[in-house]
Amino acid sequence: MKASSQKKSRVADRKPRRDSGPVIWRFDLGEWLSHAFRRRGLDLSWQAMSVILALLVIVWLVTGSYLVVVSQTMVAARRIQELRDRVAALQRANAILEQEIMELEAMDNLLGKAQEQGFGIPSRVEFVEP
Repeated sequence: MKASSQKKSRVADRKPRRDSGPVIWRFDLGEWLSHAFRRRGLDLSWQAMSVILALLVIVWLVTGSYLVVVSQTMVAARRIQELRDRVAALQRANAILEQEIMELEAMDNLLGKAQEQGFGIPSRVEFVEP
């Protein structure tokens, strides 16, 4: 008799309360899990359901942590790729500038510029030592 009165009180808890204000539904996770397991022929204790719920929470937390780590890794990998692309572009630009410097410092070019400014090729070079 007691079990049937408890069952009726639980059913009564599911019905909306119409005191004052909005309709409020009461949801009991433990009762919902117990009902789901009983439908499949498993009558689990509250302790077993608590362990199952704790395991589900742990799996959820580990999965969430994994997703955070993966997303941070992908962001870091993208940043590294952008930096590598920038280094490659700067190296190409640097190579072009080095080529221009080599052309400007070529001996023929320097002699031509010296003659344009009125300098000539020396006939004799003397080195002075201290």
